[in-house]
Amino acid sequence: MTSNKAKEINKKEKLVGKKFGKLKVLSVYKKGKYKKYKCICDCGNTTDVYYSNLISGRTVSCGCKGAEIANRYKNIVGNIYHDLIVEEKTEKREDGL
Repeated sequence: MTSNKAKEINKKEKLVGKKFGKLKVLSVYKKGKYKKYKCICDCGNTTDVYYSNLISGRTVSCGCKGAEIANRYKNIVGNIYHDLIVEEKTEKREDGL
């Protein structure tokens, strides 16, 4: 008879080869008392991800997806919106937005 712990390990190892967002699982290894997954991103970078972050969807790329999102915000200096002209980009606000 297989123990519950062995079933859990086998379930986690079955993720090898599966895709989560832009990440494809290459291998699994133990980091302390937790399992981590070595993944390759669609962009070619590799990254290590904890099991819970991978299956919850919290981690879906090596970080390149965040860069893609940041690049969407274009420079609007010089644009006119009704009676307003954008003169310059300001620094990040204190509240982080």
